Amino acid sequence: MKNRLLKLNVALTQLCILLLFLSCSNENFDGGDGDNTEPKGNVIIDVSEVQEPINKDLGGRVMPLTPEDIQDIPLTLARPGWGRWIIEGNLWPAEGVIDWDSRWPTLIRNFTNRGLRLNLALANTPEWLWIDDPTVNDPVPGIFSITRKGHTLPPNDWDKWEELIYETVKHVVDDMGVKGIYWEVWNEPDVLWFWNGTKEQLIEVYDHTARAIKRADPTALVGGPTVAKLQPSFDWVQDLLKHCAENDVPLDFIAYHEYLYYEDSASRVLTFDEQAELIRKEIEKYPQLGQVGLAITEWGYDWNYDRADVIDSPFHGAYIVQSLREMQDNDYLFATFCSHTGTVDNPNPVRQALKMHGHLDGNRISADVQDNPSVGAIASKSGNRTSILLWDYPFQMSTPSLETTTKELRLNVQHLEPGEYDLTRYLVDDNTSATDNSLVIVDEKTINITNNSSIVDLEFDLIPYAVSLITLDKK
Repeated sequence: MKNRLLKLNVALTQLCILLLFLSCSNENFDGGDGDNTEPKGNVIIDVSEVQEPINKDLGGRVMPLTPEDIQDIPLTLARPGWGRWIIEGNLWPAEGVIDWDSRWPTLIRNFTNRGLRLNLALANTPEWLWIDDPTVNDPVPGIFSITRKGHTLPPNDWDKWEELIYETVKHVVDDMGVKGIYWEVWNEPDVLWFWNGTKEQLIEVYDHTARAIKRADPTALVGGPTVAKLQPSFDWVQDLLKHCAENDVPLDFIAYHEYLYYEDSASRVLTFDEQAELIRKEIEKYPQLGQVGLAITEWGYDWNYDRADVIDSPFHGAYIVQSLREMQDNDYLFATFCSHTGTVDNPNPVRQALKMHGHLDGNRISADVQDNPSVGAIASKSGNRTSILLWDYPFQMSTPSLETTTKELRLNVQHLEPGEYDLTRYLVDDNTSATDNSLVIVDEKTINITNNSSIVDLEFDLIPYAVSLITLDKK
């Protein structure tokens, strides 16, 4: 009996040693077979679960306000394929003359010749269509000194306005050979800088403009109302949808702007998940409209660079990648990030975060975050490259103070194809940022995957608002 117990104890001891050895061998990084291994870690990527294509139209940028700068615009978009421009009153041709200001076609050609797509906002009334009002030459409030009240009021002749819009679109499509532009009707009409008429007058402008655009190019996409603040101005969205549905007016997308600083200051922050749900519930009331998409044509922390301490911070970088993931989740058609001088043209966490997001390509693959509500993830597979973007975004309106806890993450990548891989991890946070426009590498190694069920484990920490990109390139 004692011999049997002794043999059993020895066997149990050997088994414990074996189990300990196996667990320790996979502690920091493993490219082993993993056939019978349960998923480990709190971020699980499954390469075999292929999802929708990565939307490359979510990384556009709002362009500078001066046409003279267009020629020298650096291609520093998250994805160099999209840009937004506002057609201002002083760019329109003279009455009866289809001869545009040379800056206007130059703008189009500079974009399209460089492979960029355009979102154009028709957002001012030319002087020769101003209404008869003694205040039309009064300056409007705000920073745009060239804008007068007449630019922000309805035109005095709807036939002439429609002809102007029709000829504008025909000029772009026929004379310049450019198609695929998303046309917006007006810009931030809920702000006196851009509109001094009534909401009803703006909807009438939309009606005439949308019909003229579609008459010139039936394949064009047109949308609005491009309000500056979605929540306090949601009635503009509601009324535009209702009018278009009841009057058979073309409406391809709802456009709006979102700046976190103003929403946070007013304690009315909605995530892009919540914004999409709010708008789509309204769209569903009008099935006769068909497919109406969503577009966020200006967004970011703030357009005003006076708050550069936040605009250029890791906080803003984490907010950007969190928002882009939510836009991807909710099938936004496109998005144009708004930044003026400095934000994405210089080395800072925002540029780094956008550049990391630009590595996502091909199809999205499954990314599951467990037990860390502030940690976000999105992953993609394109050819021989697997790209994984991780971030910590603990900002919550309901929390009195921002979280400062460092997250200990274990990244678990499953079902990679057999072969040799180069693994690279990039990072940007309060302690790690680039001094030039390249990404900062914090880890590099080569691994070998031996079968289709292989699991790769990697452990690292993320401090609040850190953003990290991991790439796995099969040799």
